[in-house]
Amino acid sequence: MLHRHCGLVSDPSLKEPNLLFPFAVYEAKGYDGDPREARLQACTAGAAYLDLLDALALEPGKAGPIPSPYQEEYNHDTQVFALTSFGPHWHIMVGYKRVRGKEEYAGVLGMSKYVYVSCNGET
Repeated sequence: MLHRHCGLVSDPSLKEPNLLFPFAVYEAKGYDGDPREARLQACTAGAAYLDLLDALALEPGKAGPIPSPYQEEYNHDTQVFALTSFGPHWHIMVGYKRVRGKEEYAGVLGMSKYVYVSCNGET
């Protein structure tokens, strides 16, 4: 949900748990599809989900260029599962994001503040 004055907000009601937060992405391709394209699409959606979860974990306040602090210290530890299938073959990934380190060009103009990481396994 978006609030016109403070950006992204979560549903504070515990009585009606009808708001689900994203935790998984699934992209399927048939035998004629490209499994690499499916993985790229799933990873792109997973990155968007991680950004959404990150925004929900911030202290409410006015939207602006300087982000608010996290509501709790551990709130930035979110993950997303990305599953793809290509015919009978499945690919499972777990993704998370972390702050970019100095050795990863942190603070360099044009580089994002975060790095998106995926760990994968195939079955």
